[in-house]
Amino acid sequence: MHDLQSICLLLDLILMLWGALCSGLSSDCTPNVNLPKNSKAGQTQNQPLSLRCPVRLCSHDEPIVTWCRVERRGNSQCEIVKPDDRISSGWGEKTENEAVHVLKFQFVQLNDTGFYQCLAAFKEMQIIGSVIEVTVPAQPSVSLEINSAGFPECRASDGLPAAEISWIPQSNNISTTSIIETDGTWTVISIYRMQNVTIVRCLVSHPTFENPQENSIMLPAQPSVTLEINCAGIPECTAHGAYPAAEISWTPQTDKITTEHFQHDNKTWTSISRYNLKNVTMVTCQVSHPTFTSPQEKSIILKGKHFSWKIPAYIIFLVITFTLFIFMTIKTKTICCQKKSGEHHHTKVIEIPPTSEEVIDPRSLQSIHEASPEDNNPFQAGDLM
Repeated sequence: MHDLQSICLLLDLILMLWGALCSGLSSDCTPNVNLPKNSKAGQTQNQPLSLRCPVRLCSHDEPIVTWCRVERRGNSQCEIVKPDDRISSGWGEKTENEAVHVLKFQFVQLNDTGFYQCLAAFKEMQIIGSVIEVTVPAQPSVSLEINSAGFPECRASDGLPAAEISWIPQSNNISTTSIIETDGTWTVISIYRMQNVTIVRCLVSHPTFENPQENSIMLPAQPSVTLEINCAGIPECTAHGAYPAAEISWTPQTDKITTEHFQHDNKTWTSISRYNLKNVTMVTCQVSHPTFTSPQEKSIILKGKHFSWKIPAYIIFLVITFTLFIFMTIKTKTICCQKKSGEHHHTKVIEIPPTSEEVIDPRSLQSIHEASPEDNNPFQAGDLM
């Protein structure tokens, strides 16, 4: 009996020492969530992702852990993440003084992007862990075009995070704007306003691109505009040296219009439009182009009710050449005739057989020369013809 009492006292002493020891241990242990500040996690769309919340345990009791999500940093309202077919949570690794609570995504989606926190609820207290920033990159769509103001505009649409845009050649006259969309993605718009360049390149950098995506574009070239009557007598409006190709319209409007576009080796365009409607007295062509603040207009007056048909230059040359040939032929023939006529007028010789006894009176010779040509010319005018 004495031995039994001694054993009971010994057990009581052991229990008291154990209680004191446990009490000392518990006083030195402070429950905590051991999560580094500014933690980040990221994964591409449709890939698995796990978030870890290490909790320090000061007893065998595990706290109740919940997860919440804030869409944007600075928002005080943290919405509880509810498990579903795609999202689950539970305890993972465990040691004597620590256990890790895990939030698992079987596959992440774009709308999973945000800021996550784990909350550990002990019996005496509730501890909120640091924020984990989760990013699900979304690849942006890239475009490069000439905007309505005539400047190159590079866009990186619906990207997450926001894309970065640079230009070649570099310039200080570049404006860049970033716009956040309703789904949390970003659209970045960069406009290049440098003058005196012909081709520019836009480079878009993003985590989803292995290398910057590059696009190039030729800057607008202002066309020269002419309106004239072509060799067929048809009004012809031309916009030469344009980039992009110019657009041509006519007044009065008609469906009898033919328009052609030709691209040159330097990438510029020439547009030719012909107006085939008759019975008009005046037509106007309007040329539209990004380099024009308003359509450029040119008008031409047509002669008569119909078109004034122009004679080709080579026909005019042939007519003039033929006319000169006829004129020179007639002139040459006239000169020849005049020479022959002069010979008959001035070369008649009167032969008088000389005799030693006959003396020629000089006055008789004078009378012969003064005689009229019609009386002395043996050839009549009709003979020359």
